[in-house]
Amino acid sequence: MARFNGTFQSSAAIANNTAFLWLGYNSTVVCKLRHLNYGVLNAGGTITSEQVAIGLNVTSSGASTPVTQALNKMDSGSQAANNTLVTSWTTPPTLAGNDSWLIPGNDQIFMDQLWEMLSEFRIGAGASNGIAFVNRSGAALPGGHLFAVSVEIEE
Repeated sequence: MARFNGTFQSSAAIANNTAFLWLGYNSTVVCKLRHLNYGVLNAGGTITSEQVAIGLNVTSSGASTPVTQALNKMDSGSQAANNTLVTSWTTPPTLAGNDSWLIPGNDQIFMDQLWEMLSEFRIGAGASNGIAFVNRSGAALPGGHLFAVSVEIEE
């Protein structure tokens, strides 16, 4: 199985409970989320120390009019990625009632999560589902603050 990665920076001051990134997938190619890390940047200066969290929410419908970002090959000899990061949309994907995973932290440190072996997110083939990344910090990020996210998938 080939591995691919991608990075993304959210918009600043993203509201609480707002999906800001979606790992969409190809209608025929299964992928597994293998690695996720995130931190907080401040485009306007110093970081305001606060608790932050990103929820991973398995969606039940896709985003409307998605803008996609291709994933990078981690092995130059592999085929191109079939799955993409969806970075914006006119209508967001439909979120499940509860997040599947919550990664809390402080905005002045780097959060890192690996899923390997039996602990994994398998995203089955189908064009309407995926994993949404949602601000679950309890409040909007302060002005100028944004999430910087990196993902690694296997397909």
